Amino acid sequence: AGALTDILASRYNQENTELVDICHLRTERQKLPFAKMQTCGNDYIFLENFSGEITCPESLCVTLCDRHYGIGADGIILMEGSRKADAKMRMFNADGSEGSMAGNALRCMAKYLYDNGIVRKEEMTIETGKGVKHVQVYTTNGKVTSACVDMGYATLDTTALRLNIPKRQVVNYPVEIAGQPWEITCVDMGNPHCVVFCSRVDGVDVARIGPQFEHAPYFPDRINTEFIRVVNPSTIKMRVWERGSGETLACGTGACAAVVAAVANGLCEKGRDITVRVQGGDLVVHYTDEAVTLTGDAKLVYTGTVESYSSEGLGIVRLDGAVVFVPQAVRGETIDLKITKVMKTAAAGEIVKIHKPSPDRAQPECPDYGRCGGCDFQHLTYPEELWAKRQRVQDALTRLGGAGVEVEEILG
Repeated sequence: AGALTDILASRYNQENTELVDICHLRTERQKLPFAKMQTCGNDYIFLENFSGEITCPESLCVTLCDRHYGIGADGIILMEGSRKADAKMRMFNADGSEGSMAGNALRCMAKYLYDNGIVRKEEMTIETGKGVKHVQVYTTNGKVTSACVDMGYATLDTTALRLNIPKRQVVNYPVEIAGQPWEITCVDMGNPHCVVFCSRVDGVDVARIGPQFEHAPYFPDRINTEFIRVVNPSTIKMRVWERGSGETLACGTGACAAVVAAVANGLCEKGRDITVRVQGGDLVVHYTDEAVTLTGDAKLVYTGTVESYSSEGLGIVRLDGAVVFVPQAVRGETIDLKITKVMKTAAAGEIVKIHKPSPDRAQPECPDYGRCGGCDFQHLTYPEELWAKRQRVQDALTRLGGAGVEVEEILG
């Protein structure tokens, strides 16, 4: 049930569930060529997806980014075709959630495109979730060694970030998080950032405090948090907690946000190069009224081939808003999708029961609804809107016809 567990771990919803044709399963796992790249220790797995064959990157990301059981990275990058730029970048955090921007990944992607002859231009455009970005690459002996990306216009207007704070500009604003008082400055870099000034960056327990900021009620959509110290007007030291990935050695948009916040608080000036020292190295940010540019190295770590982790024994079908998991599917078999149990409509946050597969298909009811501390059930919580519509699903399943496999549960 690897595919199922990966999907659940990757912030499962109806849009990121993989659709598997259970009547035509592959005879072997799909091989995916990849390149692992990094800048200042901020590493990503780059996958070409110009043909669109990778359909569920959210679940794929969870396993590939695991540093013990996968390749290990802060996220994955899908490189796709674009009608408005030289290429398109889709970025996914280590937990499978999709991000809209990643400055470091943009520079690494530009290196990949140039070095592999896909876009052989020193000035190229890459489409992102926050518009088209311009990247200038610098080469040595025909290979890109560093790159500068125009991140676009930075703003202190937090309207688009949907914060639970009654101010459009959040500069040196007092909050209480993890039982401590903090003063924060929020910046929109195409993704949300919360900058905290510290007297000693190395003294911050980022592993403990970072998650508290990410999930604080001030930030309904979660947030990236930078803990910074302005060393002098041209140097900033920074540690970062990235939403969906945890503490990373560097963050490009975070470095830009740190500079914008330092200027807003009168500690740095616009129009000059400012070096942001992160755990993995140095990034150079140039902030003006028109744009923010980010410059740094871009390196290939290695290339390889990985097997896709999509399930071969678990059929997953999405029908009319419902997700159906079909255990013990056999390649090429025509199956009878028959409902044997349908979940009741659950109240938001209520604990519901999901049977683990069992050979005899007969498991007793769990009497404790998840308070048992350990039984033969998985106890998971889902929002109310994900349960439902028995008759519509039943009709859709009936139309498939055949014989052979039962559906134990309907999630939808």
